[in-house]
Amino acid sequence: MTRSIALLLALASTLLAGSALACSCAFEETELLAPADGATDVPVNARIWVGAGTANWGQGAVTLTGEAGAEVAATVSDLSGNNERIIVLAPAADLDAGAAYEVRVDDEVIGSFVAGAEADDAPPEVPGELEREATSSARVPGMANSCGPTDVVTLDLEPTGHVLIASLQGEDTVDVEAIDGEAADVSLDGLLRIGSAGCTWSWTDAAPGASTGVRWGAFDLAGNFSGWSDEVTVTVPPAGCTCSSVGSPASGLAGLMLLGLVVLRRR
Repeated sequence: MTRSIALLLALASTLLAGSALACSCAFEETELLAPADGATDVPVNARIWVGAGTANWGQGAVTLTGEAGAEVAATVSDLSGNNERIIVLAPAADLDAGAAYEVRVDDEVIGSFVAGAEADDAPPEVPGELEREATSSARVPGMANSCGPTDVVTLDLEPTGHVLIASLQGEDTVDVEAIDGEAADVSLDGLLRIGSAGCTWSWTDAAPGASTGVRWGAFDLAGNFSGWSDEVTVTVPPAGCTCSSVGSPASGLAGLMLLGLVVLRRR
């Protein structure tokens, strides 16, 4: 019996540790988002968009260099939201048509591109909403989820290839002219995540049954802003597990109970 209990405790530790690992927030390395590495015919008024997770905040000076490695004068701004941070370089003057440029972080080249001959002054359209998914995790008394409650509404927007930002209740927390500030969420994959979870904290008051207003907009490569969408209301559903059971405390507990019954029955 003692060995059986020890086995159960060891398995509990392993399963719960697996849950913690599954919930950990992985920050990507600093990378060039746009223009794409190797791009040609880039608008001469393009901004340089470099992504870095919040774990890399303040690490690495981002610069743009032209012919012979000469640094291009540019202003730097920060656009952030949830776990995303984008460093935006705005060259002080238009890029030279046909010239090659390199983007560097602490003198390490992370990408290059070639400027075209034209500027892009036309703002993108406001992307429409395609689908919406809402998730609210079950609260299990006595079981501490390493990620905490998961109350998130995900908005799937029309693919545009642009940088998307979200705002809650009409709060203007981003200077869209300077492309600077903290949005409720920043995204390049067409998905905006509004809520409170392990790696999402755009809506700290999110809870089962709660609602909030959300609007969004898009920046193109040159920094032109689409304008804001109409505000829509998003609602967290009643508490209930709608996520994958793999690596979750609930699934670990179920498996542990089943194994316990088998072990004790064999005794």
